[in-house]
Amino acid sequence: MAILKAEILTEVNQNLGRAETDIDVEIRDVLYDLSSRDNFLLNSSLAGVTTDSVAYISLPDDFKELKSIVLNDGSQDGDPLTKITWEEYLQNISGSPSDSEPEHYVIHNDLIWLEPNPDGEYTVKMYFWRYHTSAITTILFPEQFRKCINAGVTAAVAASFQLDDEAKWASKYEYQIRIRQSNLIKDPIINKYHDL
Repeated sequence: MAILKAEILTEVNQNLGRAETDIDVEIRDVLYDLSSRDNFLLNSSLAGVTTDSVAYISLPDDFKELKSIVLNDGSQDGDPLTKITWEEYLQNISGSPSDSEPEHYVIHNDLIWLEPNPDGEYTVKMYFWRYHTSAITTILFPEQFRKCINAGVTAAVAASFQLDDEAKWASKYEYQIRIRQSNLIKDPIINKYHDL
């Protein structure tokens, strides 16, 4: 079930005993804030198609953090590309770089740089966490975020009108965020063992 803007408005008015008709700014601010707090919104999309000997493609506008990137040569997805540093990229392309199927990538200046240079057209498929768009007609968060969004927008409206309830609702919003953060599946942290 999708979360609708009208439902948020109704809930906020009930929470604060008000009759507001336009809280779009507060909704937009909360959706962006929530998506910036953690990796809540995963997206898979086709980022584009490579061009022969052109080493980069642009990042999507709502890009936050890359999970993985794969190339498709027209028949099937390949293995995920390996992330390298900008310095490694520059070292790898120094001299006379050859064109072939890319194996590595680096993100630099809002571009994804592929190495080696593509030797043809590959479809680039990205799995990435993103920020919520500025459009609030379609709320990207799933139903599990309803309480969190309602609390956040209620706090934002209370702050806009300097109501006494602001601190209470801000506290509820932070609590709801912590609950959702604790439910995220995090990648394991690997520490190298050094035997002395």
